[in-house]
Amino acid sequence: MLPSGTLDPSFWNGGKVVFPVSAPKLDAPATGLAIQSDGKILIATQSDAGNGQNDNMSVLVQLMPDGTLDATFADNGKLFLNIYPGLHELIDVLILNTDGMIYLAARHSAATNSSPPVLVRLFSDGTLDPSFGNVGLA
Repeated sequence: MLPSGTLDPSFWNGGKVVFPVSAPKLDAPATGLAIQSDGKILIATQSDAGNGQNDNMSVLVQLMPDGTLDATFADNGKLFLNIYPGLHELIDVLILNTDGMIYLAARHSAATNSSPPVLVRLFSDGTLDPSFGNVGLA
């Protein structure tokens, strides 16, 4: 948005970006947002896992400053994590460190499963940091 409160027409399509992360989960909420020093935008959201079980996986999307997907990040701008396969999961926390490392905290909604929340550390290109916890997952 511009300082006047109006949409910025130079950003993607008249000031707003709508992108399907994957079909059929087109109504996924954004659960985290971070702006990098180079103006790139990180968005934490969800995607349908595609197994017909109504479960979701965590997704991190990176946009260029103009709102287009950043093809240099993960898989053409989208990183599908699937931390808890078969469970409904979401990213609760998205932190961008000053050194460019990306930290995520994710959880699942299965009340009967005792798995604790997971902290993930990624390099700025969307790859897991293998020196952190269990191959990028703590």
